Amino acid sequence: MGGRPNTFLGGDRADAGLRHLQRDSTVLVLVKHTTDSHRTMDAAAVLEVVHAASRYEVRNSQLAVVTIASEFTRAAREEAIERGVMLIDRH
Repeated sequence: MGGRPNTFLGGDRADAGLRHLQRDSTVLVLVKHTTDSHRTMDAAAVLEVVHAASRYEVRNSQLAVVTIASEFTRAAREEAIERGVMLIDRH
């Protein structure tokens, strides 16, 4: 389980899966913690949630990464734009 208990669909890549039944859509959320809130979060987090969507063949999904880090790196922001991933930092 990769240290995350009860992760979405039994895997170790997403922390939550939110399902909208009327729209038949899913939001996969990856939560990244850090002990240094001044740290920036890199593109690996974006790729991790993208991998979760493909791993579980989640159709019609929106992907999001949430972190308490101060911000995402430029590479992470560019990767998120390219792959359609929503980024939420503590700012």
